[in-house]
Amino acid sequence: MSLQIAYFFEKEVNISDLNGIRSSERINIIDYDKEKHKGKVYCPLGHKLIGKQGEKVVWHYAHMREYNDDCCRHMGEWHNLWQGRVYDDFLEIVTIKTGLNEKKVPRRKIHIADMVNADDIVIEFQKSTIPEKVITQREKFYQNMIWVFGCEQHDMKIVNTESRFILMEITGGSLYFTIAKKQSFLDFGRRHLLEVIEIDKKRKTQIKIYCKIWTLVEFDKKFMSDCLREDCDQRKFHAGYEFEDDGRGFQDCKKFL
Repeated sequence: MSLQIAYFFEKEVNISDLNGIRSSERINIIDYDKEKHKGKVYCPLGHKLIGKQGEKVVWHYAHMREYNDDCCRHMGEWHNLWQGRVYDDFLEIVTIKTGLNEKKVPRRKIHIADMVNADDIVIEFQKSTIPEKVITQREKFYQNMIWVFGCEQHDMKIVNTESRFILMEITGGSLYFTIAKKQSFLDFGRRHLLEVIEIDKKRKTQIKIYCKIWTLVEFDKKFMSDCLREDCDQRKFHAGYEFEDDGRGFQDCKKFL
């Protein structure tokens, strides 16, 4: 269970004072000092954390004990690399919404977004399999959001390409991400990302996905403007997809695909 950002408080925190917690200093795990910060760092929900800076796993904050809430989640290397490209001010942003549940009882919902960019668009980085209902819940809660799904563990076969568009078939791996309704990008570890345009689910064992190829530079310009660290990973040496940008849109290529 891990986070990259913690809130530093010199004195014991009152868990009911969430605004006070989130107004305190934010400490990235990279800057965690055991002598200075131990016992004084908290998650956005007021739970005490401890910094983990070992050699075998990605550095992270872990809860002192188990909590059943939205901030308890595993963060792997892929997730950490994406968040590591971005300034701390845009990471792990708390959103609180109040409303009525099914029984008309007031209820407060709290979610921690992986990132909220300079245009107030939530960006969720997701690689591990999650239930379809969780994807639906997050989309309903955030509304203005996009997904970046880590798909390096999936077996993918390119069926055809035309202009900037690609038709591929997923032959192995969970298809949990195909439930997403918001704009989604698939990351296969290459220099480019694939934006999902259309999904053909006619055959459950042969899911075909039509995608548009985005260079990382284009993605950064659109969604990461003013958010990126100067030394952020640009994947310059990663393999890419071959394509010719002739200006044609998806509808022009759909018949070919």
